[in-house]
Amino acid sequence: IESERSKAMLLANLPGMAYRCTYNRRWTMQFVSDGCLALTGYAPEDLLHNKTISYDDVTVRAYRGPIWKEWKRVIANKEPFRFEYEITTAQGQRKWVWEMGRAVYDKDGKVEALEGIMLDITERKKIESDLIYYNEHDLLTGLYNRRYFERLLKQDLKPRRAMKRAIISVNLGTIHTLSTRYGYHYGLDLI
Repeated sequence: IESERSKAMLLANLPGMAYRCTYNRRWTMQFVSDGCLALTGYAPEDLLHNKTISYDDVTVRAYRGPIWKEWKRVIANKEPFRFEYEITTAQGQRKWVWEMGRAVYDKDGKVEALEGIMLDITERKKIESDLIYYNEHDLLTGLYNRRYFERLLKQDLKPRRAMKRAIISVNLGTIHTLSTRYGYHYGLDLI
């Protein structure tokens, strides 16, 4: 009884959803925790046995093949599954999830089911995206910055077909002179 109570408490407070599903392309859910509603917008019973919708239909199409390949790989190697991908909620909103799971094997070593949890990492992915943007762009103009340009040049140096290339450089040094004469904000507006 204590074990069941502890498990129920853990599942009720999980910031995402726990699941048990069949190892098939539709990811037919055998168990879904109550966190399913907050994560996907669907009630747990909607996903159970594909009653209203399958979890495969919730997954953004571009990730369906890579998820299947990764599950095949980890099952073949008897490893844990960890994967980040996007889902589409019942309201049409896209969310990033981090799924962690394992295969459950029967006594003959065949996959009986898959079990795991899915956590909403949408906010983390937005922060990552913002950091990448700020790292690669000039905040004043929104144009790519020197750091991005240098990385692009390094990638371009990799051996390719013989192609002629040129770099055009514009010196904006006189803007410093104008900023000194007319003020810092004048220079910013000019840029």
